[in-house]
Amino acid sequence: MTTVGYGDKSPKSIVARIFSIIWIMLGLITMAIFTANVTSALTAASLELTPNTLNGAKVGVLNNGTEFEHALSDGANPKVYKETDNCIEALNSKQIDGILLDHYTASYYQARDKLKSLIIVAKFELRRDVGLLFSNDRKELAACLRFHRSNIWRLTQTITSSYKLNKEKPIKNFSLFDDSTLLIKQFLYTSLGVLGTLLLLGTVWEYLFRIRNKGKIKEEVELGMVNSSMSTEQEVIRCDMQETRALLKQIEEQLNNMEAKFSKFQL
Repeated sequence: MTTVGYGDKSPKSIVARIFSIIWIMLGLITMAIFTANVTSALTAASLELTPNTLNGAKVGVLNNGTEFEHALSDGANPKVYKETDNCIEALNSKQIDGILLDHYTASYYQARDKLKSLIIVAKFELRRDVGLLFSNDRKELAACLRFHRSNIWRLTQTITSSYKLNKEKPIKNFSLFDDSTLLIKQFLYTSLGVLGTLLLLGTVWEYLFRIRNKGKIKEEVELGMVNSSMSTEQEVIRCDMQETRALLKQIEEQLNNMEAKFSKFQL
């Protein structure tokens, strides 16, 4: 992209002017797309992408779970589902913005590859107590469980330690041209291709134009030399003709004098 009017060469022919218009317009569009992508990348890089609140979000929760209360307390819009599979289907179909699951429930489904299409964007700390209630006729069972409470605790720790969420949110690599801007990327590549083609054509045209001009200049120089030599010959011929004319006049005058003398002699 360039400007004219400051002593630069400006296009004169129709083809050259059309070429200049296409070149300037494509240059403007290419620079605009590049500037917009740089601005978008810098803006996205400066924003915090990990959500730290559920306020206003549509969150899928299980029925009669503590996640429902936690979502309400954080200002979310909870959508109740009977099963976790229903929550996953709703999230994949864009009906909700996310799923609020217990750590061990999420680990269980992740271990069975049911969360492949999902990522973990945030973890919320929520303490809760879990207990068991027995009827009066189950006192022996309650006493047995109380007796083995330490063993049950160690066994629970061993089992739950195997359920770990090993897929965190992937690191976002900010790029000027990512897959989300495929149309812009294709248009930009097309514009660059057209600009490259025009540059190649312009270079070839300039090269051929200079060769043609060199030939014309050589012909003009040769023609000038021929004209100069012809002018010199013409000048020499003109001088010879003038001398010949002067000599003929002298001869004519001498003949006239001789004729006059001859006439007097006859008389």
